Amino acid sequence: MGIVNRYNIIENTKIGKKTVLRSHLNLYGCEIGRKCKIACFVEIQRGVKIGDNCKIEAFAFIPSGVTIEDGVFIGPHVCFTNDRTPRAVGDWEVTPPKFYEKYIPKKIIPYSSFYFF
Repeated sequence: MGIVNRYNIIENTKIGKKTVLRSHLNLYGCEIGRKCKIACFVEIQRGVKIGDNCKIEAFAFIPSGVTIEDGVFIGPHVCFTNDRTPRAVGDWEVTPPKFYEKYIPKKIIPYSSFYFF
């Protein structure tokens, strides 16, 4: 594992061999496979699983409930969300785990825009 910068928050995270981590990362309780490249300013939350040989570009946000297969490219500013009906006011609802645990980006598709599941 190569950590290029010290300005990272990495807690309870499994990181595979030869994975490169850039600066200003927030990684909480996730699993990252071997030979991955994680760019600057990325947040990966608890329970996320990222396969081998993946590339996560700058400013990506990957919340709990996402599993990424081997060889997936996540482009800059990609924002996954686990809330079907986000709102700015009122009570916030937690999306049931049965719904969001099923989302798995496939290795043949490059993700380079905003994705909601």
